[in-house]
Amino acid sequence: YGVCAPTLDLAPRLGGLTVPTLVLGGAADWLMPPAVSVDGLARLIPGADAHLFARSGHLPFLEEPAAFQRVVGDWLARVATAEAARTRAVDGPFADRPRADGPRAAERIA
Repeated sequence: YGVCAPTLDLAPRLGGLTVPTLVLGGAADWLMPPAVSVDGLARLIPGADAHLFARSGHLPFLEEPAAFQRVVGDWLARVATAEAARTRAVDGPFADRPRADGPRAAERIA
């Protein structure tokens, strides 16, 4: 990682992301300062959400575990609600039936 990280630049590809994305960072992170992480990455990813942990460095899941769990949990709940609404809109009356492409699809088909 230390050898390739300084030369690896995926920024040009971030604009192609089409999945819900949450960018997290710590205000005191010296490895990935907020200008690079939260501010920089979130701007490059269409529709990305971002959260800056005020009392964290590089490891907000260890430095602010309760806040981290709340932020990520709330974000996942919003994404799940939006996905459920999208699925209902696409599938209409069949929205509650198991989907062949959904989780554990191989088990249902077998």
